[in-house]
Amino acid sequence: MRLALPLVAFVLASGCGRDAPKPPHKEHSLADIPAGPKIVVTGTNPTPAPVGTDALDADDPDAPAADLASADRVLVADLQGDGEPEVFVASGNEVRWGEWPAGAAAPTLNGRHVGKGMLQRWMAHDLDGDGKDEVVMAFGMGRGFAHAALRVDLLRSAEGGTIALPLWKHEGPRTQVTAIQPWPKKDGTFDIYVAAFEDRFHVVGGVLPRDGTAPPAWVDGHRLRMGMYRAVGDFDGDGEVETAIGRLYGDEKGADGDLRVVHHDGTVDMVPVLRGVRAVGSGDVDGDGRVELLFGDGWHKNYGKLARYRPSVLRWSGGWETELIEESAEQYAVEQIGVVGGAVVAGGNLRVTAYTKGESGWTAGARANTASTGTWAAAGTDLIVGGKAVGRAPLRPPAPAP
Repeated sequence: MRLALPLVAFVLASGCGRDAPKPPHKEHSLADIPAGPKIVVTGTNPTPAPVGTDALDADDPDAPAADLASADRVLVADLQGDGEPEVFVASGNEVRWGEWPAGAAAPTLNGRHVGKGMLQRWMAHDLDGDGKDEVVMAFGMGRGFAHAALRVDLLRSAEGGTIALPLWKHEGPRTQVTAIQPWPKKDGTFDIYVAAFEDRFHVVGGVLPRDGTAPPAWVDGHRLRMGMYRAVGDFDGDGEVETAIGRLYGDEKGADGDLRVVHHDGTVDMVPVLRGVRAVGSGDVDGDGRVELLFGDGWHKNYGKLARYRPSVLRWSGGWETELIEESAEQYAVEQIGVVGGAVVAGGNLRVTAYTKGESGWTAGARANTASTGTWAAAGTDLIVGGKAVGRAPLRPPAPAP
């Protein structure tokens, strides 16, 4: 079903928290706020700060770096554009990175960057088309932690090292970024699509300039109650960018809207799902040059035995067609999903699984344990995974000996 925008704001299904006192909202640089939802910005485009063994915003940047407590999130990025990507590992509010040569037991994590709060979302992409990846990182604490403002930083290589650019800072009742995606521009480069909580329940989405010269320009129709999970791509093959929005939970069981595709012209397709969407992604699954939309639906962990791990592929063929890959109660949700080399890779709260499709349907191939965030990243033919420590596993198991 396709609805015209603007969307009507959703009424809360229950009165929970309706009369609770609102946390103070600190406003800065009001002249910089665009029309629309009021997420405010401070410190736009300040002077770049060098990073490396030192840490931007660290309480004591001269203190020796201790070992990371865990690998809460992992990422792979080619900062130098030399074909030898760096592996990024995050624990809490700290990010380390370095090369991981083939055959080495672990990466050499020489780079270090420290934010405030904790790392919430990040991405790696060549935004400016120079052949080198940039890493965009969002730090914050979420609802009830006013001391840790939401902050988005961009990390890139520079002559003599690596620098971090603080792009956007926001203080409010819920300092939480829920999605970061590359946003294509007409010139072939990219800005940054950001989804963040506007208030306790509603999430807005907008485009943040990659140079940090302005706050995000919020997009009409991208504001949705608990619409936390976002993916950007040309999902229907019309040459225009669509945005998929996954809602953690809706107002009514069985009502469409927990997954929707917002088109560039302001129309919305409601995609039927089981209940709630916790992860969305994109990639060319079939190798035909068209991007498919990937998602995981099903009740999440708060619903106990009803929770489901359900990775799926959504294709456009004159209408939306959903193909369920697997359903399991062993994990409570799909936390991260994407495509690597024609394989759909889905991370749950226990393990990461790579799926390939043959004549008999989908087959689960490589599996590896990971952190509860479901975090994984691709490094060539290997998967980098999180957990108590960063790990590495082949994307596809070795062929059996003849």
